[in-house]
Amino acid sequence: RFFCQVNSKIRVRDVNVVIDKLAYSMSRDLGERDRGNYILNIDSSSLSKECSSYYFFITDSFGNTFRFPETSKYSFLSFGINRCKENFSDGSRSTVPSIHPSFNPSAIPSVA
Repeated sequence: RFFCQVNSKIRVRDVNVVIDKLAYSMSRDLGERDRGNYILNIDSSSLSKECSSYYFFITDSFGNTFRFPETSKYSFLSFGINRCKENFSDGSRSTVPSIHPSFNPSAIPSVA
């Protein structure tokens, strides 16, 4: 399960998690659209690597995107899944997505 907590003063349009360079839409689990918890349930067998990299991005009603971690130098790793023993990457791993924080989300392949 992937979890993202949102607290925005601007209207939120989409909350996504990018796992191994594939974008997945997250659904609101609790709260309101702009102040709530978003989740994605995914089976660990769907992860493509021993340590899958992931990050979150949010699109607001104006089309602005926000990435977390903010810079593409960093990403989270799937600690505890598929024998992964790391929880973040500082950019020294080749699995870190090289997308700039102001990227165009439509350029990332998504999973229906």
